[in-house]
Amino acid sequence: MMNRIKKLIATIMTAVMVVGLSAAAGVPARAFAEEPENEGQYVKDVFIAYGKTEEEAKKWLVKNGWEPIDGDFNAGKASY
Repeated sequence: MMNRIKKLIATIMTAVMVVGLSAAAGVPARAFAEEPENEGQYVKDVFIAYGKTEEEAKKWLVKNGWEPIDGDFNAGKASY
């Protein structure tokens, strides 16, 4: 039962993050693209990596097939 609740919460959080990143970055945003040479890719999946340094986290993302995105996605947005 707890695993189902955890999976549901993880799914909801992922959906909220994808929508939030798309809105904040201005669609189309690129977090992961199957065909990097194509422009206008949309956010297909989101993965948050962490490490001892930002560079370590970015290297892990690239090594595992992800495209790191730099930027303050909340810039210019109102805070509540």
